[in-house]
Order: sequence, then structure tokens, then C-alpha cells
Amino acid sequence: MAILKKSVWVTLKEYVIITIGVFAYVLGWTTFLVPNNLIGGGVTGVASIVQYATGIKIGYTYFVVNIALIIAALFVLGKGFGGKTIYATIV
Repeated sequence: MAILKKSVWVTLKEYVIITIGVFAYVLGWTTFLVPNNLIGGGVTGVASIVQYATGIKIGYTYFVVNIALIIAALFVLGKGFGGKTIYATIV
């Protein structure tokens, strides 16, 4: 029983850290990059370029590109990492 409680607490801690990281990223993104028309890296950078070029909202492109990457992550990196990635994307 003690091992199960430790595992639950470790998992909960991981998800709390992921949540804090996502909120910090979003705060920086919406406070500095988007208002100043700057482009970051990664999937959000690609989504920004698509928005500036076509007018398609960042969120739509972000989710479409992430679907492909999440599927690849599930196969290559495993269900644990893929699940955490899905959680971070949804948050």
C-alpha cells in the first residue's frame, strides 16, 4: 500500500509541475510574443507563421500539428510520455 501511495504522489507531482510549466509558457507567449508580432519556436512558432500568412488562428494550426506529433510520441516514446503530452496540450 505504501508503494501505491508513493506512486500516486509522484504522478500527482509530475502533473502539477507540467501544469505550472504550461501556464508559465502561455503567460510568456500571450504577454510578450503575440502582442509584439514575434515568432517563437516549435509548433507554436509554425502556428504563428501560418496565422500571419493565412489568417488561420494559432489554436487551430497548433492542434492539427500537435495531433501528428502526439501520435508519433505515443508510438516512439510510449504511453506515459504521450499521455502527459496530451494533458499538457489540453491544459
